[in-house]
Amino acid sequence: MHRWTDVTDLDGPLVLFELGFLPATGPAAQAAADVFAPTSWRLDENVWTLGLQAADHLGCEHAAAVSDPRLASTPVLAHLLSVLVLRVLPAEPASPRAGSTEDHAVFRRYRAAVEERFAQQHHVADYARTLGYGQRSLTRATRAATGLGAEQFLDQRVLLEAKRLLAHTDLPVARCAGRLGFDDAANFTTFFQRQAGLSPSRWRAGRSGR
Repeated sequence: MHRWTDVTDLDGPLVLFELGFLPATGPAAQAAADVFAPTSWRLDENVWTLGLQAADHLGCEHAAAVSDPRLASTPVLAHLLSVLVLRVLPAEPASPRAGSTEDHAVFRRYRAAVEERFAQQHHVADYARTLGYGQRSLTRATRAATGLGAEQFLDQRVLLEAKRLLAHTDLPVARCAGRLGFDDAANFTTFFQRQAGLSPSRWRAGRSGR
């Protein structure tokens, strides 16, 4: 799944790959598999130049493999892709937002639980009870890490999946609601309208141009 916003001012190579194409062991595969990593990194000019060179090398090898299958080498492409992934990773971990070490640990547990159960559990109280924290603790930790409250963080995750289903499947709205753990389509529509400003059907129509 690719989540795009405004890309009209972006210029550069686009490399799409399946996660399994990277060598299974090593930091490149680990970095690419991190679903909680930032969606983008801003590179320094010198690193950007090296990243472009890595992308160009990968592109040349891929073009050669397409034009002459005898030159194709999956290991070569996989390792050049690893070089590109490692080149664009930040040299140092991004500085966390203000908050204690304990807060960051609490948020990591909450984030993992949300990713696992957002389609079944829509209330912060359920996560607090399961994880053994108070709701205020989850809210404080989530706000320190993301700037969002725990409830808003959860709602945004449900909304993202709702948009994915509406944009990339032909499931009726009622089926989307069921996939996301809503008792009926009306509750789902109310949630979506409140979060996105449009009903699910109108949002889908706007995306498809119908």
